[in-house]
Amino acid sequence: MQVYQQKGTTKYTAVYRDENGRRIRKATGTSNTTEAEALAKKWEAEASESAARMAEQTKALESKARMEEFLAEYLGKKNLPKSPIPFADAMLTYAKHQKRKNLNSFQKSTRFRLETLTKHFGERMAGDIDKAAIRKYISDRVDAGVAPATAKREVNVLLAILNMAYEDGLLDAKPIAPRMAKMESRKKWLTVEQEEQLCRCASKRARKHLVPLIKLAIDTGGRRGELLGLDWKYVDLGNERLTFANDPELGIRTKNGSSRTVRVNARAIAILISLGPKESGPVFAIKGKPIGDIKHGFRSACEKAGLADFRFHDLRHTTASRLIQGGVSLFAVADFLGHKDVTMTKDYSHLADDYQAEIVKVFNQRDKADCHSSVITLADHNRSAA
Repeated sequence: MQVYQQKGTTKYTAVYRDENGRRIRKATGTSNTTEAEALAKKWEAEASESAARMAEQTKALESKARMEEFLAEYLGKKNLPKSPIPFADAMLTYAKHQKRKNLNSFQKSTRFRLETLTKHFGERMAGDIDKAAIRKYISDRVDAGVAPATAKREVNVLLAILNMAYEDGLLDAKPIAPRMAKMESRKKWLTVEQEEQLCRCASKRARKHLVPLIKLAIDTGGRRGELLGLDWKYVDLGNERLTFANDPELGIRTKNGSSRTVRVNARAIAILISLGPKESGPVFAIKGKPIGDIKHGFRSACEKAGLADFRFHDLRHTTASRLIQGGVSLFAVADFLGHKDVTMTKDYSHLADDYQAEIVKVFNQRDKADCHSSVITLADHNRSAA
């Protein structure tokens, strides 16, 4: 544990180990050395206590599993009823798994959904959370002013927790979720003129990386995390390709856990060259260190450009819409964007004004042939009748 003052500020930053042994840097918000050290010690102590609790819970679960295995093997007691498991324990197991799987996603969204679920189900047993309880949770959240789409995402996490407990043999039955109305997908994208306006507004900010990031996002369909995690070792300018890699060693992960390689256009190549290619290291960096987040700068640029409620992920929608409108097939777009299921890409199919034109053309050709055949047959029939 240590505290230090970053260059250009009098406030201290604390460095300590979290419950998983990772080094954490956290702003203390104080210029007083004693206060900063006290905060650092407090946070490290809390992390140690959390690690101890996790170890005890893991040990208890392992002991329970060994006992059930013994009873089943030596006493012939199979299909034993599961002993009640607190929802908090099931959630902790899920949280550890998600942190290992995708730490970035966990820190940005999953942990907040877990906090919300804890407030509602933290004191309950996992097996008591049935369809009625989930339906009530949805109703309560919507009544509290939460968007239905947000409630649905929270329920998806809840079901994932219960499913994991079931698969681990800790629940007797697989959870069944109530049917929820399908949410309208949110799709926004930029026209060429809007893109130019956004880039002009972004270029006025101090951070020079924002405009290249916006343009590269549109030209590659990369997600924010994929672009900020892009390393030069995965950029192949000679073959005009780059790879959004799932590389745990570098601490970079894709959303679906799979790497994907995309070909890049001339503008993207020019952008990458302007950023100064290297053998390795983050493509988007400030003084050699990877950029952590661009949310504030991007939001400010959008506001100045008059783009209300426009998110960075909407640049990916822009990529898809332009490809579809340019006549690229849904399957090719799905592959380029890394969609696991082409149904995700179908949301853009209405943008292709002529995407069914070829189908109609085939039917028209068939109908024309059928009509011609019918006329000949009728003529022959009339001659025969005469």
